[in-house]
Amino acid sequence: GDAVSSHARLLAIADIYCALVTEHAHRRALLPNGALKELYLQRGKALDGAMVEQFIKVAGVYPPGTLVKLANGETAVVARHGTAPTAPIVHSVVSARGAALNVYPGRDCSEARYAIKEVLSHVRANVTINHKPGLWGYKQ
Repeated sequence: GDAVSSHARLLAIADIYCALVTEHAHRRALLPNGALKELYLQRGKALDGAMVEQFIKVAGVYPPGTLVKLANGETAVVARHGTAPTAPIVHSVVSARGAALNVYPGRDCSEARYAIKEVLSHVRANVTINHKPGLWGYKQ
């Protein structure tokens, strides 16, 4: 209840989100958007409703780290929010022909050719991401 600090309530939401998107022996990982939906359904019940809504707003429809298939056929990873909730900035990691990329070109999903067509699980995407600094927008 109110005796639990706001920091602890926020950490509980983040912890549940992380558990939902992580593969476990007894269940498959949810896609990030599915995990956010589960949190949303629990708001006001087991979780602080206003805090869940704020968490979802900050995380975005496509939280950073989400793997997506783009309209041009590339597989990309969400790096940060874009100009609209459904149009993040992503970096392509696999070409439209299925070749792993060594350089990760940035794509703005507000452009029709880079619109998100599908959210992918890490298993389904079958891609290993080399965590080069350029992928997340910072420099060495």
